[in-house]
Amino acid sequence: GSIITISGYSSKTFVHILSDATDCNSVVQFVEFHTSCSQPLRIGDAFGAVEITECSPEEPTPPPSEEPGEDCCSPSKALQLALQVTGDGCDSSANGQDSDKFECIDYAGGSISGDVYVRVSDEVDACVSTDAYFAGTIAVGSIITIS
Repeated sequence: GSIITISGYSSKTFVHILSDATDCNSVVQFVEFHTSCSQPLRIGDAFGAVEITECSPEEPTPPPSEEPGEDCCSPSKALQLALQVTGDGCDSSANGQDSDKFECIDYAGGSISGDVYVRVSDEVDACVSTDAYFAGTIAVGSIITIS
């Protein structure tokens, strides 16, 4: 899939996967997870249809890691995270975040396929028009890089 680079992310990241780019109420999956490093954040962590596939430290060295289980918060918060839109349902989530820090809701019954509109931001509501880290139509399997 394609790789999309996104600048800036805050302590909470919200992912809205929509079936229709023109209808903010067409959310098929909602994901919230912590990216402040107050909760574990590792390569391979799955949050519904989103999986961390790579992280780069704040310092320019060492190079980005793609090693499963690698801590994206050590020695400091990652400068970039690569997220792959896998299309999995919330029941496929596998991560170390506390239940009050991570949330995933399937609105369409589970797995997602084909092209979807994805919005990654620091806003819980898909209908609020704020700057998003990424917003666009992508194929399931694509990788989005946020920094």
